Amino acid sequence: THMWSEFEFLDPSKNFRTQDIALFELISLLTKQPAKFYYCPVGRYWVESVMYMAYVCVVSAVVYETNYDLSSPISTLEWTMWIFNAGFIIGEITQMAFDGLGYLTDVGNVFDVLIMINWALLAMCRFACKNVYSDSEQCNASTTLSYHDGFTVEDAHTRNRPAVMLYSTIFCAQICILWSRVC
Repeated sequence: THMWSEFEFLDPSKNFRTQDIALFELISLLTKQPAKFYYCPVGRYWVESVMYMAYVCVVSAVVYETNYDLSSPISTLEWTMWIFNAGFIIGEITQMAFDGLGYLTDVGNVFDVLIMINWALLAMCRFACKNVYSDSEQCNASTTLSYHDGFTVEDAHTRNRPAVMLYSTIFCAQICILWSRVC
């Protein structure tokens, strides 16, 4: 067996091969012994990679909804994203607790810290916008027409309101960080 794809890769009584395991062998291991697949290094890597891609795709789908109205009801897809975010943050905090200061020695974990900080800022913008801005219109960026001081103004211009611009800017940075971690 190959140490990268074997559950008991540290057992000194077993020899291991130096050739990588084939894709069909991995899939066979996944279907026949899912627990052993996950607990071997390559299985855990595959599961984490596939789940991270699903996470990034859900976040990207929320961005694709183009909801700039911070006071609007949260969609099912957006709730899914926030639940995934909570899971991501809990997982990273757990890893921090186990690794201590050594956590920051890995470049990937530096990205994770940036991701967590951005999610905290985005959550404050999304869930507390009306509390932070006394003018609830700061949180609204609908696409309907409004009448203001005798002029008809497209509310698309309301996307330039400070709360919406802050939220959009942080979300843009977040998407860049999430996708750059894939590469």
